[in-house]
Amino acid sequence: MMKQYEEIKGYARKCISGEFISCKKHRWACMRFLRDAEKAETDPDYPYYWSEESAQNIVDWFALLRHSKGVLAGEPIHLTEWQRFRICQLYGWRRKKDGRRRFKKSFTEVARKNARIWRLV
Repeated sequence: MMKQYEEIKGYARKCISGEFISCKKHRWACMRFLRDAEKAETDPDYPYYWSEESAQNIVDWFALLRHSKGVLAGEPIHLTEWQRFRICQLYGWRRKKDGRRRFKKSFTEVARKNARIWRLV
């Protein structure tokens, strides 16, 4: 089962096509992800592989955390699509030679309350 992998591939395609509004650098990240995914699927010499278990584990871990303030206080944290795209790449891509993570660091800068859920009243 490749749930996270397939979902973030779909997300990347939507960003590139313009269905989701994305800045130029984020579209580049989406293009890189799709290139890497294709190489991992078709090139046996590609040095990385996707670990669905590792990607799912980090998503499940975030769901154990709870919101601390506001209308969602006490509710589990469910990552948005863009958040899963970012975090799953950090944990999902692994090196074939030793199974360690491909990426060790990531930098994301967003405006305050970017993941806020708006309620219509």
